[in-house]
Amino acid sequence: MTRDTASRLAADVGLVVAPRVTKKLDILVLADPHSSSGKARQAREYGTRLIAETAFWAMIGVEVQ
Repeated sequence: MTRDTASRLAADVGLVVAPRVTKKLDILVLADPHSSSGKARQAREYGTRLIAETAFWAMIGVEVQ
C-alpha cells in the first residue's frame, strides 16, 4: 500500500494525518512498533502510542491482504 493510499484511508475515517511527529500526535503507525527509527524514538519521548500497521488497519476496519 502506498503512503498516499494509507493517508487517504485514514482520513476517510476522520483521522488527521500528520507529516511528522510532534507532541500533539496521538498515535504513530509503524510497520514494526519495536522500531528504533528517529520517528519512533521521538514518539516514545513524547509518550505517543505506537501501533503496528496491521493492528491499525484492523482498528479502522480496513481489510489488508
